[in-house]
Amino acid sequence: MKKKIGIFIFIVICSTVMLSDWIERIYIGRLAGLPGRYNSYVGIQKEQKDSIDMLVIGDSESMTSISPMELWKSAGITSYICGQSGQRISESYYMLKHALDYQSPQVVLLETNMLFRYTNTPDSLRSSISDTAMYYFPVLQYHNLWKNIVNDQIPEGWQSYKGFAIRPGVAPYSKGSYMKKTKKEKEIPQINLWYLDKIRKLCEKNKIQLLLYTSASPVNHNYKRYNAVLKYAGKYGIPYLDFNQKLKELGIDWKSDTLDKGDHLNLSGAHKITDYMTTYLQEHYMLPDHRGDEKFTRWDTMAEQYTTETGY
Repeated sequence: MKKKIGIFIFIVICSTVMLSDWIERIYIGRLAGLPGRYNSYVGIQKEQKDSIDMLVIGDSESMTSISPMELWKSAGITSYICGQSGQRISESYYMLKHALDYQSPQVVLLETNMLFRYTNTPDSLRSSISDTAMYYFPVLQYHNLWKNIVNDQIPEGWQSYKGFAIRPGVAPYSKGSYMKKTKKEKEIPQINLWYLDKIRKLCEKNKIQLLLYTSASPVNHNYKRYNAVLKYAGKYGIPYLDFNQKLKELGIDWKSDTLDKGDHLNLSGAHKITDYMTTYLQEHYMLPDHRGDEKFTRWDTMAEQYTTETGY
């Protein structure tokens, strides 16, 4: 009986692996263009191999703060947002491992909001196990996208700009100052620290420079969180940018630069963050300028479309 069960489990595993491979080969082109939580998981492997110089990982704060098209237009930097709505840091780790199967980035930007989003609970452990399973069996990543493929329900006009979706809406934040200086720290849950260490070591192993950053967000950030991230960054010599400390320098206006009352930046806010980040990357990293290279003409085409749609 045990032998039969073992054979059955073996067959299920083999079938799942084969199905994952079939889905990737047959539908990868269409899956990469669909909206959804796993869009970036598929999209990054559709990019030309080893063509992306910088990856961005994190939850929705990463998806609404850095615009790859503006980085391209200003500096010729190729980047891709591998963020997800509600991305857990365990997902970030496996997203990065997945991306490194296809790309060899010089820099990884990690947005820090997810470090504080989940606590040390049994649910965190279950999520970690689930994220591990989805990395080794990619077919599980795609189940929410299949419905669109099967039913041919690709939203008309949908366009993801290297993982960045345009969000021009405005809902002002009006609750005042939120970065009140203190020496206290917000504890980073141990499971999140464990995965942050794994991401750091993965970057070291692949000779990738890790840069931590915190998007401007009154809803999600405060000085206690800043102190915690700064302490970790200092311990390992990792550069850290907290844009909540640079609001005046950035010109952030909470009446016009937030999508949803201070939770996420909108298109205007992302433009200001990206403009600063472009200069910072040029000053601190030796990233190539690919503008004018015929291998990257599709970036020019997409950038023109982006400018037409956004005005930036």
